[in-house]
Amino acid sequence: MNWVYSTAQNFNTPDASGKPGQSETAMLVDNQGVAAMTIYRTSSGVYALKMGADIGTPAAGVTVVQSIAGSDVTLDITLLNFLVTLVKNGTTSGGGGTTLFTFNPGIVGTEGGSANLTVRNALDKSFLASVGSAATGTGGTLTGTAISFLPSTAATTSSGAGTCKMKPTSTTPTPGGKLDGTSSPVIVVLNACLNADATGAESLFFSGTIRVTGSFEGTN
Repeated sequence: MNWVYSTAQNFNTPDASGKPGQSETAMLVDNQGVAAMTIYRTSSGVYALKMGADIGTPAAGVTVVQSIAGSDVTLDITLLNFLVTLVKNGTTSGGGGTTLFTFNPGIVGTEGGSANLTVRNALDKSFLASVGSAATGTGGTLTGTAISFLPSTAATTSSGAGTCKMKPTSTTPTPGGKLDGTSSPVIVVLNACLNADATGAESLFFSGTIRVTGSFEGTN
């Protein structure tokens, strides 16, 4: 077997600032080119080990550690100044979402997770965020596919910055829920919306962590 590095930088070498490299990975592949084991190192220097191949692809600029045990899956997502642009609906509401991760084709089960995010450029104070399987519209609420993974949660802001901490409820995500991604792969989307005073700049920048737990069954 051979080790394959996902960045040009050596996995054991710090970056120019002396910190571990951004989302570096080292993958052990067999003679068929199939991943047998992957070691991740995130920008905070955290290591994680995953057996087997990845089940999806992170969006550009997003760090995702994929922990897989059989069909059980945990996605640990790290964001740094991740942009979510809200489209306004007049001056009373607005909404939008940006994709974090795309699963390989298959069935995705939704179980829970959490989010601990900070936000900046929140010039309008009254906004919500969620994690879903589709981008939200401009109506000022987060429902349906906009909350497939984590529910609509109010952010606490002051002077344009604040926090948003999400956690599951008894109904969200749907207990035992399954998302059919066999024909169109399931995506994980960070959504945000304004339900009042949509008058300022509506480009929100999120940093922090999101955990999504569930299951994944690939196509036959």
